[in-house]
Amino acid sequence: MRFFSLFKIWELKDEILTLLLALRDQKTPLAGKIFAIASLLYLISPADVITDAIPFFGILDDLLIVPLGTWLAQKQIPKDVLARAQAEAKVYRGKLNTIASIIFTAILVWIVVMVVLVYSLLRLIIEL
Repeated sequence: MRFFSLFKIWELKDEILTLLLALRDQKTPLAGKIFAIASLLYLISPADVITDAIPFFGILDDLLIVPLGTWLAQKQIPKDVLARAQAEAKVYRGKLNTIASIIFTAILVWIVVMVVLVYSLLRLIIEL
């Protein structure tokens, strides 16, 4: 895997899932676990090196630190562990896409129901 390909968001999502799965393996060295956990924590942490309130630069640190952390973690993890984690990630990716589609559909149905309900209530209130 090349470092520059990590800047593609859709590939980074897959790499993060792979790292999560590689963390469970006993063969993963401590350095790989530390880099993986640090980059994943930075990704979900509300604290940033540069605050997101500053236009462009606030997002720039996220776009540099997280891919760099995942790249460093992958360099520490043995290739056989990484290959197993990538194969397992492909299976999970299909399941996650299905779950995301179900959740999206449920939210969309909920929004439609709420709009119809609000519209009906407004018609009742206006008629009174």
